[in-house]
Amino acid sequence: MRLMKKIFNFLLVICISSIGADRINFLGQDSSFTITPFLTISIFISAILLLFFRRKIFFNQKSIYLFICLFFGLLSCILFSVFFSNDMFISLKRFILLIVLIISSFLLYLSLCVNRNNREMLFIASLLGVIINFIFSIAQFFYFLNGKFDGYVWNVIDMNILSYGGFGLRLSGSCQDPNRGAFILSFYLFCILNFKDQYKSHFAKCCINFILIINVLTILITLSRTGYVCLFLVTFFYLRDKKNIIVLINIFLVISIIFFLGGVLSSGIEFDNFDIVKMFNERVSSDSNSSEIHKGLISIGFNLIFSSFKILFFGIGYGASYTVLNNIFDDNTKVNNFHSFYLSMVVESGIISLLFFAIIIIIAYKNSKQFKPLILMTLFFNVFYQLNAEPLFWFLLIISFFNINDNSIAIYSKTNLFLKRFYK
Repeated sequence: MRLMKKIFNFLLVICISSIGADRINFLGQDSSFTITPFLTISIFISAILLLFFRRKIFFNQKSIYLFICLFFGLLSCILFSVFFSNDMFISLKRFILLIVLIISSFLLYLSLCVNRNNREMLFIASLLGVIINFIFSIAQFFYFLNGKFDGYVWNVIDMNILSYGGFGLRLSGSCQDPNRGAFILSFYLFCILNFKDQYKSHFAKCCINFILIINVLTILITLSRTGYVCLFLVTFFYLRDKKNIIVLINIFLVISIIFFLGGVLSSGIEFDNFDIVKMFNERVSSDSNSSEIHKGLISIGFNLIFSSFKILFFGIGYGASYTVLNNIFDDNTKVNNFHSFYLSMVVESGIISLLFFAIIIIIAYKNSKQFKPLILMTLFFNVFYQLNAEPLFWFLLIISFFNINDNSIAIYSKTNLFLKRFYK
């Protein structure tokens, strides 16, 4: 049993550290389905949890009933939208994926709860997650230096590099999308900053600070504006404690020096389709191509919502936004969603689904103590992006909904009358 506990903890750390690593598809590049490390490892974790540690799970009936009712209501609204979908096959496929993500995230939460040192598990997983993302970013950069912008390693690892505006590159780590990558790295940053105090030795502090520098650096090189706001929110809440100011000043000072030296070294080197000045102007301009696309999507979305009662209450089908957005822009820009979780949810699944989600996130914010800044970060992030297909998003909602500190649904307990009767 002790060996099984070690294996269980090891898999738990690997699962959280690779929770957004969708560059890895174990089915290969030609598959229409994506099996990520998170989905694969969560199956093993769930099996071990139910086979060996189920007696350590205690159910608070009030909490679990509320959770089931709210998520059942949300999923029911989305299921109704599938029947009215412009593309029923795609909507059904994405609806099934959503159910898998929510169940996997819930079981991951339970797995974390049966461990007494859940804060330490999150901390170690975050450190490893930063290192994994940094390695992927370095690999992408070397691909770029060799003139490659796409390719696969062993037919499993996608090394496609996103350019920005045709004159820059965005390094997104183990995540295919730079925005989601920045969100995941911000979560890791929060966990490292808030759970690092348990390590007191000088060597441990130096290693942690070094990884923090890498963490902030990997967020910056995603060139995600929403990611930068997430970085600001995490550091802002961390700075409420005045003793933390010195740590962050040192981290940002080192990063500034790295960027300065990088600018000096790259000033004499010319790369095709790479212009750091144009790239910076594109990122900060409100009239950039990206900003214009977002404005256009908002306008289209609101026009669709109020165009008929059917769309207002049932939507056009979960995940079917692409059916009304393809080739809608003059430059034939391909857009598959409205780049806003709230707008996409109403357009695709109706306004009632958004009401259910609002209740869930209000309860999550109210119940959570240590993760309140992350809930606020998620609320903001979803204004300009959508995380419905991101497992970390659902995992964060669930651990906040049940408040992992209080273990209101799952606690480390040797007796459980409910489960004893169930498995009798």
